[in-house]
Amino acid sequence: MMLVGNYYVAEVETTMYNDGFGGVFFRGWKNNFKFLSTTESGLYTPTDVRSILPITEHKATIFVLTNTNSVLTIYRYLCK
Repeated sequence: MMLVGNYYVAEVETTMYNDGFGGVFFRGWKNNFKFLSTTESGLYTPTDVRSILPITEHKATIFVLTNTNSVLTIYRYLCK
């Protein structure tokens, strides 16, 4: 499970919603979840991420993240 967020275009009366730099929960044996830090997972999303599109290929999954007022971010996860 990939967690991304941040919402920088809030109303003037409210502050922006900063959810950090993203995170990954990895499902292990018997459905136990382990949280992977940014350094462990390599996921670093300091931008205003709006959506994630997973693209599955033979032995990898590519995640395309769209960001508000920024370029696309692409991550590749190699399946073991």
